[in-house]
Amino acid sequence: MRHQRVDLLKLVASDQPRPLITEAVDKLASSIRDIGLIQPITVRQRPIMSGGLAEQGFQVVAGHHRVAACRALGWTEIDATVIEAGEHLQAELIEIDENLCRSELTNSQRAKAVKRRKEIWEALHPVRQRFDSVFDALGTVEGPMTDAEELEQVEPVIPPVAKHGHAQEKSFAAATADASGMTKQAINRHLARAEALGDDLDKVTGTSLDKGVELDALKAMTPEQRAPLIERAQAGEKVSARAAPAQQPAPAHTTTSLIAALQSTMQYLLDSMGCESVGEVIVLIDAAFGAENPEDAALYAVLDLFQAVGHLEPAGA
Repeated sequence: MRHQRVDLLKLVASDQPRPLITEAVDKLASSIRDIGLIQPITVRQRPIMSGGLAEQGFQVVAGHHRVAACRALGWTEIDATVIEAGEHLQAELIEIDENLCRSELTNSQRAKAVKRRKEIWEALHPVRQRFDSVFDALGTVEGPMTDAEELEQVEPVIPPVAKHGHAQEKSFAAATADASGMTKQAINRHLARAEALGDDLDKVTGTSLDKGVELDALKAMTPEQRAPLIERAQAGEKVSARAAPAQQPAPAHTTTSLIAALQSTMQYLLDSMGCESVGEVIVLIDAAFGAENPEDAALYAVLDLFQAVGHLEPAGA
C-alpha cells in the first residue's frame, strides 16, 4: 500500500460503482474547493486503454464521488492510496463496504453487494466460514419487512467485542454489520434474496419489482413463474409479485342466521319508529297516507318489499 498523486485521465470506475448523486457531488466539490481533499481516494493498478493502446492506469476502489467532484473542479490529479495487486480482494471488500454504508442503493443492489461480500469474506476466512454457516443455519429469518422497516435497519456501528485483549473473531453477518451499520437480520435477509433470485436480481434493478417486499414475493416463486413478470417490469410496466388479497366468499346462511337477521331487522324498525308492536307500525303507516302526500309512491314501493315477504308460503304447501 502506498500513497501517490494519480492522473485523473488514467483513472477508471470500478466494476460495480454505486450510482452518483449529483447533489452529493456538488457539495463535495464546494467543500474541496474551500478546504481541499482531506481523505485520499483508494485505487488499484490495472491496464487501461488510451488512444487505442493499453497502458498502466488505475481503477477506483473507494471515492467515486470525490473523483467526480475533483473532475468538476477541473483538477488533473488526485491524492490516492494505491492497493497492491495481492490485496485485490481486500480492495473489493473496501469498495463494497463503502457502498453498503450509503442509503441510495436499491434493495436489489444491496442484496447483490451483500452476496458478493460473503463470497470475498469466505475466501479470506476459509476456516471461519464453515463455523459461520452452522450458526447461520440455527438463526431465524422473520417474515417480510415493509419498505419503511427496511429503512430502519441501518443502525450505529458497534465496535468489536474485546476478548482477552483481542478483537473476537466475528461471523460474516456480525462482521458485515460492523462494516455497514446494517443489522444482522437485514444482512441475512438481503443474502437470502440474492441467493434465491440469482441472475434475476440484476434484471429487476430499477423496476417496480425493486422493493424489499417484492423481492421476497419473487423469492417464493419458481424461475418459470417469475420470468414473465420480470419481463413486464423491464418493459416499464408497474407490476407486483405480491398476490392480490383473496376475495372472501359470502357467508352461507343457515335457518338460524336467517331468523336472527329477520328479528334484528324488525327490532330496528320498531326502535326507529318508537313502537312496541307491529300493529303500532301499521297504524303509523296508514296515517302517513294522504290525498296529497307527495311521498305516497315511494312509500308504496317500500311496502311492496314487505308485501312480498308476507306472500311467502312454506315449501310444499
